[in-house]
Order: sequence, then structure tokens, then C-alpha cells
Amino acid sequence: MAVYQLRVDWGNDGTYGHALADITGDVLEVSCVLGRERPFEFLSGARVGELTARLRNEGGKYSLFQTASPLAGLLRPGKLVQLRRYVDATTGWVPLWTGYLDRLTPDALLPPTVQLRALGPLSVLAVRTVWTAALANVASDAAVTAVLDAAGWPTALRQVNAGSSTLVRHYSRGEDALTALKAIEQAELGLVREAPDGRIVFEGRGYRKTGDRLTVQCTLSSDPADLAAGALAYLDLRQDDPIESVVNEAAWSVQQYTTGTQQVVATLAEVPFTVAPGQTLSFTLQYPPAGQSAEGYVASWVTPTVGTSGADVIVSSTTGVTVTLSQQRATRATVAITNGSGTAVTVSQVQLRGTPVIPGSVTGVVATDSASQASFGRRAVTVQTSWINTNQARDFAQATVNRYAAPVPTVTVTFAAELSVEHARQAALRTVSDRVAVREPAVLGLDMEAFIERVEHRLTPDTHTVSWVLAPAVAESAWILGTSQLGVDTKLGF
Repeated sequence: MAVYQLRVDWGNDGTYGHALADITGDVLEVSCVLGRERPFEFLSGARVGELTARLRNEGGKYSLFQTASPLAGLLRPGKLVQLRRYVDATTGWVPLWTGYLDRLTPDALLPPTVQLRALGPLSVLAVRTVWTAALANVASDAAVTAVLDAAGWPTALRQVNAGSSTLVRHYSRGEDALTALKAIEQAELGLVREAPDGRIVFEGRGYRKTGDRLTVQCTLSSDPADLAAGALAYLDLRQDDPIESVVNEAAWSVQQYTTGTQQVVATLAEVPFTVAPGQTLSFTLQYPPAGQSAEGYVASWVTPTVGTSGADVIVSSTTGVTVTLSQQRATRATVAITNGSGTAVTVSQVQLRGTPVIPGSVTGVVATDSASQASFGRRAVTVQTSWINTNQARDFAQATVNRYAAPVPTVTVTFAAELSVEHARQAALRTVSDRVAVREPAVLGLDMEAFIERVEHRLTPDTHTVSWVLAPAVAESAWILGTSQLGVDTKLGF
């Protein structure tokens, strides 16, 4: 039996039930990646995952214009793609990567091949526009849920863990869902990532202090004593440039807002107009009006009144006329006018009232480490947010400098899944945010517990190598009274 499978849901029904869904026999090589763009907490969120595969393409099987292909008419982007590996009889098949077909690029060489490219679930959110209602004093995980709901992302394909930040305010005003999620990620100092099974996962900054994240799941080592005790041997261990991680100045700027009084916040310009008998006309009005550069939002909308004068919606006759307000988002709402009478009605005014929240000054806070600047020069990061208060921003700035004023050791370790049954098991089961240990005392002087920040798989019909990008877990360790030592077991954080 093959130890891995590459499958495409050609039937587009989520079951991989098509007779040609398993394309493993055509694979010449396949690689995939998921996790953080850079292995630095606080400084980098997750990237859109990617899978690429080089496939045999005899007879133009994967060629869009080859009408004789058994897949003719099915070679369309958006189809579910999954790479999975078999572990053992107990565990069965475990997904290594799940995403969506992006493109197929065949060539006419001999033998003919095709390059398959798929993108992770975050790529879908990157093209879905979202509007959400204005939320006040909301937990960061609730804000994530609001964005995913607005994007139409299925509940079954998400794992929203508890956050630690309470956002002073939150709303989305027509940006893509990925941008909206990354703003929350930043306000939480958390992580929005892709799981190997295709779920979107939100981790609050306390997530790695809970559950299995507190326990080392496996050890990789070059030490003979460790290997004799069951540690995994690796093929390669490389240290990244530690100076790249140094941050000795962190500046956070917070957009302040002022709540106004209830007033007219949106007006329909295309008046007058007629509503025929039995007809309903709907209009979506936005705030601020189109063309205004000032950002703001509506904390709450008021159900519009209707009348022949002095009302929000002015009509020639109120007989049988009803007005409803729906889709009340932070920056737009939909008003519907229904004429239930037997006579046409003329509408001469449509306006909406609400409580506007207007942007004011920007407050900046800065944390620095002079000793680090003397050693490494000024190395600064700047963050701008609208969702947290100034005190929280100050804590975040200080936590960033506390963590990164000194170089942080990050490494990339590579091992072969074929080396042993345990190598294969760990290759299949480990993913981003799992805690592992790595030891290399002779050259790099490493002996650390670390979190997996990025996972890469590379497979051919005969080989499977795995690379984990690791960052130290010491700063995430829980403080144990009477045991933990500051700077040894834990660091100051937030």
C-alpha cells in the first residue's frame, strides 16, 4: 500500500468520490508548506499555504483543452486538494495539507508533465469581502467569529480558540476577510493559521500555554545517548540568522475615536422615485458617504420613520407603505420600502439616522532597550491598530522588546520519514504550535524546547522529507511558583 496519497475532489462534492480523485500514481514530486511567514512570534502571522506537484501528463490527462482527457470539463480551479499520509492501523490516514486547486500548467515535453499548484484555505478568505456590525468591548475570538461568519466560512472548517484581548471596538468595512483577520491577530498577538485538514485556526496568545502545547511531543537530536533513548535522528539542522529577530524599539500607535450624538448619517441621493403597487425597493446606504476620506462607523442605527413630511422616509401617501431596516453593519445598512397599497407611491426622501463614531487623534507608545541598541544598533518595528486601548498597546510594545531585545535562536530541522516508524508517525502528526525539543550540543550548542512555526513536506514516490522551522518555547512556559526562574524558565511577556 502507498504510504501517501495526493487527491483532488474532481466531483467538487467534498468526498473525493470521483474515480480519478487519487492522482498519486501520476506524482513525480510534491511539496507543501503551511505556517508562519517568518518564525517570529509577535512579528509575523501565517502565510497562505501552498502545494506544488509535478505530475505525469500522458495523453493530456491534465490539459484543459484536451477533449479526450477523462477529466475533460473538470479541470477547474477551486477543487479541493489534499495530501495525506498513512501512519498505522490504529491512526490510519492523516492529512498533511489541504487546500484548493489554483492552476494546472502543462508542457509538451517528452515525457509530458504538468505542474499542479494549490493554495491553502486562507487564499479563499483573501478574496471574500466582509462587512460586520460594530462591536464594542468584544473578545478577540468573538471578533474572529464575526469575520468568518461574514465571509461565509463553514463552522465545521474553523477552530476558534479563546483570545486574551478585549477589543475596545471592532468592525470590518468592506476589506477582504484575511486582512480583517490579520488585524485581529495583531491586536491579540495571536495567530490565524491553516490546519493540515483544511480548517482555519485562531490561536489566542495564551493558546500555547494550554493542553498538549505544554508537553514535548518528540525530541530531535544528534547526541548518541539521546538517540539510544528514543530521540529522532535528523538529516540537517540549520540555524537562521539570529540578528534578524532582534527588536529593540517597538512603537504602537492607537487610533482614538469619539462617539457623536444621534444624527442623520446617510441619505439617498437618487430621489424622487416611484414604488409601484405591490413592489418592494431596497437600497444600501453607507457611512461615511462615498467620496469622504474620513473613516468612521455607526455604533447603532435607528429604525427609519415613514410619513408624508418630517420623517426619515417621505412618501406621497403612507397607506399600505412599510419601511424596514436590515443588514445593519458598521458602515452600511439596507432600507426596504414596500408599497402594499393599490396605488403608486412617490418617495421624495430616504435618510438613515444613527450614532456615528468618528476617528480622532492617534496615540503612540514606544518601548526601547538601550543596551540592545548599543549592541545591535536601532532595530525598530511599528504597529498601528484601532482595536485596543493605549494601555494594552504599551504592554504589547514592552512585551515585544522583552522578547526580542536579545537574539532569538530559530532553526530549521529536516528529517526523513522513512528512517523509522516513529519518524513516519511524527512526520504525519506534528503541525504548527506543537512543542518539540531539539539538541545539538557539539556545534550549535542547542538544547531547547521549541514550537513548530512552519511545516514543509517534500515527497517523491520513494522519499518523504519533513522540515520544521522552530522557535524557542521558553518565553511561553507557564510560571511555576517556587520553581521558575526569570530569564531561564520564563521571560517577561503579556
